[in-house]
Amino acid sequence: MAGMEGDKRPGRHEAAFNAGISGGAGQQPGSGERDNQRPRQSAENRILSVVSTVQRQEGEPIDPYLISDKLMSYQDDVHARLRGMTLTQRPGKIATYKQTRTPTEEDQAFFETIKRVRAAYDIVAFSRFPPNYQQAISMEVYDEDTRRHTPQESITLTEAEKAILTHLTNAAGIDNDPMQRTYSYGSIPHIVYAKHTY
Repeated sequence: MAGMEGDKRPGRHEAAFNAGISGGAGQQPGSGERDNQRPRQSAENRILSVVSTVQRQEGEPIDPYLISDKLMSYQDDVHARLRGMTLTQRPGKIATYKQTRTPTEEDQAFFETIKRVRAAYDIVAFSRFPPNYQQAISMEVYDEDTRRHTPQESITLTEAEKAILTHLTNAAGIDNDPMQRTYSYGSIPHIVYAKHTY
């Protein structure tokens, strides 16, 4: 799914793999839960139902990384489904994705909610992620080759989105200021790493 709008974090799938999770790699767009075949649920219920599938010990908080991984995979999946992405494979040619539908305003609003909640969660939970995943996120803010955001950018959640974030941080056992609704990419530490030259 590289190159699609939903896949905003190149390098994170690799970080997810190195941390022992697939990060959705190998899944075809549109696979999984079929939102368009059931009545619309609130964004909160839809997002939290995905995260509820994460395995954990009874009474223990969920590993914060696993929540981020689920949100990343769900964002990619929703992006593909809302656009009706289909994989076209021709003999001797590179496989390509084709968009077969245009998302409605409601679809786009839901997708934007996922993106904002996921970004805010990654900022809040950053210190609890594995080092390679922290580095991948940091690179998206500070590395000139993979930058997706700047330290000056921030995310402001709606009241409903803040409620979703609170459920996620509670599930992960992470402190989350109940009054904070704006999260800055500048709060992500700049992790310096050695670039490989080949």
